[in-house]
Amino acid sequence: FNAGFAHGDRKICVQQISPKKAPAREGEAAERRLFEDRQHEIDAAVVRAMKARKVLGHQELLDEVFSAINFSATAGDVKKRIESLIER
Repeated sequence: FNAGFAHGDRKICVQQISPKKAPAREGEAAERRLFEDRQHEIDAAVVRAMKARKVLGHQELLDEVFSAINFSATAGDVKKRIESLIER
């Protein structure tokens, strides 16, 4: 097998496909849906943790929620969701 051999008559040209640009509205709508889904997931994690343990300190609750969710969230985000659940 001669790896250095190149035939001069045969060449293959592959066209590159440019990605289609999505309208800005679709991106905003998808981002909004993702944000809402994450809020619901945080809510569910908080409720699950509190039902399982009945009494938890704030830091313990944050640790439980962070271990339950699959995405990165800040402590402020979780605090807002906890306050929202308390108001309901």
